Amino acid sequence: MAIIRECINSDLSNEEWCEQKNVSIKSYYYYLAKLRKMAIEQIPYKKRNNVLPLVPESNDIVEIQAPQSTPVCISS
Repeated sequence: MAIIRECINSDLSNEEWCEQKNVSIKSYYYYLAKLRKMAIEQIPYKKRNNVLPLVPESNDIVEIQAPQSTPVCISS
């Protein structure tokens, strides 16, 4: 998560940042996708008539915490 955040906060494109930091762009996008999936899974849904909506009803920004037991390692 720290690597993703560092890249996002830089003034470089994802590709430029990864190249400068010797991070595989494929690994970067792989872990970005995993973090996005974790974020989506943590958004609460409101049930209506036993059907879950396709989109969350909340406009809140959800910050996720990476599991402590699963280390994230990005290497080239």
